[in-house]
Amino acid sequence: MVQFSGSLAQPQFSINGSWTNGHLTATQPSLELKAIDAHWTATGTEWALTGSAQVASGGEFSLSGKGNGYDTTSALSADLQASSLQLDSEEWKITADPEISMELSNGQISLMGMTQIPSALVTIKTLPPNIPRPEPDVRLRDRPRIIERESDNGINGQIEVVLGDDVRLELMALKVRLSGAVVATISGGQITAIHGTLTVAEGSLEANGIKLDIQQGDIIFSGNPQIPFIDVIAREPCAVSQHLYALPARDRHRRPTQHPSLL
Repeated sequence: MVQFSGSLAQPQFSINGSWTNGHLTATQPSLELKAIDAHWTATGTEWALTGSAQVASGGEFSLSGKGNGYDTTSALSADLQASSLQLDSEEWKITADPEISMELSNGQISLMGMTQIPSALVTIKTLPPNIPRPEPDVRLRDRPRIIERESDNGINGQIEVVLGDDVRLELMALKVRLSGAVVATISGGQITAIHGTLTVAEGSLEANGIKLDIQQGDIIFSGNPQIPFIDVIAREPCAVSQHLYALPARDRHRRPTQHPSLL
């Protein structure tokens, strides 16, 4: 519904609209929404929007926002909440509960919020070719951090990711269940830095033909999102005795160091 008021020289208009039981399919990213229920109002250059929808793959979300203007200089603020959102691909299956706030000002989009991951299974059979392979004498602990900076345009912000009790990673010979939280920094629409510690709750590792049970460990992100510091302690089951192995990331190319005296 559209209403007009004011004078011919300075007309004012108000718009009230709604979209119920809608359906929307996007290809980039792949997303199918159903049962869309949206309502919007606009008076002059000011407008507001509320809505909710169900995701075909699982989960639902709600969105509310308001703004002033209709071009690239417009100001916009919005809040997105979702529950049991299912995100699937060939390598991962993730259930997410995001709570994200977004602000648009002068063409810049800022994101802030938290995403809880109750459950996930990430399977990586090979490392991406863009991840550098350090030489044996390179210590990852001393590798310089990347420079964090915001792009002149695009999407920037910080999102905290909190893992639940059923988050599992299968990275080639490493299979672990993780817990903990990290903060991801986004610049220019890409994740440029990650800070935080993920704890290895349980898992196994095959090193040099030996299968080890991981007793404890940490995956520590101190900036570079592609090269975390991995420090684990693993135990080799044996019929006669058991042996402990310390497997810090800086020595990951060498044979594990056996410490029978630790038993």
